[in-house]
Amino acid sequence: MIECREVRKLLAAGEIQPGLELAEQIAAANADCPECQFLLAKAARRAGDFSKASAALQLARDANYPPQKIAFEQVLATAQSGQVKIVEMELRHIFESELQADETEEIYHALAFGHLAAFDVPEFLKCIDFWLAWRPQAVVPRQLKAELYSRLGEHRSAADQFQALLTEHSDFLPARKGLGDSLLALNLPTEAEKELRVCYERDPTSQHALALAKCLMRIDRSDEARSLLQKFENAADRVTRAEILEELGRWHLDRQEVDQAFQYLQECIRIAPENFSAWHALSTAYSMQGQSEKASDSLKRSLVAQQRVQRLFVIANELSHDPGAITLRLEASDIMFQQGMDQDGVSWLRTILHIDQDNPEALQRLADYYHRTGTQKQEAP
Repeated sequence: MIECREVRKLLAAGEIQPGLELAEQIAAANADCPECQFLLAKAARRAGDFSKASAALQLARDANYPPQKIAFEQVLATAQSGQVKIVEMELRHIFESELQADETEEIYHALAFGHLAAFDVPEFLKCIDFWLAWRPQAVVPRQLKAELYSRLGEHRSAADQFQALLTEHSDFLPARKGLGDSLLALNLPTEAEKELRVCYERDPTSQHALALAKCLMRIDRSDEARSLLQKFENAADRVTRAEILEELGRWHLDRQEVDQAFQYLQECIRIAPENFSAWHALSTAYSMQGQSEKASDSLKRSLVAQQRVQRLFVIANELSHDPGAITLRLEASDIMFQQGMDQDGVSWLRTILHIDQDNPEALQRLADYYHRTGTQKQEAP
């Protein structure tokens, strides 16, 4: 099927979201096709949607898709979820077998993302090195390595990695977006604007619009930024929408239009209470209205949230050198719960259980979370 080949091509090129969207369309139109369901499972797994991947894989299994391929995909899903140690023996057997090039690529991809999910930076970098030794010009591992530098705040190194990748693959938008974000973090908004405008013109998504608008705000083109942001103020992604609302609130705040600023900023913190800069802007708005008590409360919330984010950054850097530090992982989980980001808190606890499945503190925190929310434990793949 031509469409299936196109999905595989997109996934191989690292275009995961477009690949998933096309796979969903194909699977919906061909519900009885085991190949279509299997391909949807693969695309969903690559996108990190393990629930959707599991459901599609079950449909492929029910339709008698080859059991060996089903088992292979299940091992990859388990590894990619961060539970690499659980399937170490299976992975060893797979590597010892005769693999096609695309199967080897799939394994490296799952392992790299699995080590990232477990925040095991040394193992991640080791995996990337093996991947690049096998295929030096591969795009995805170089992109992942650059993104890790960004995550750790090493923006100059990240920019260099993204630039090197773009020199050989100028049409690869994720690298161009990464370069633009890195340049902006390095306080080079004019240079960043050039890269991010290309991203938006080629693919006008809410994420690209937000990144470009942030540059425009920094180079005195805020009216253009506002027009761009207004097109996406109802973006589906929670974090992206919150940042767009914050930028729009700040636009009105800069013009002393406090009532309009309130509307945007209050909606921003409603959907993203962890956004410390939005709390700070809201504090300014209250001050402009003479509401000193509310201004003080908002400022305190901003400072507390900012301190938590800064501590998370320190934890991430410390874990990059000592991935087995369970105390740091517990602290990261606690911070996420304090910020109202429960799913991220649960994810951090699961990384502990991947290291020590009987860790009493992690198990107790999980039990408290399930009791508090009235939910049942969701098993990872």
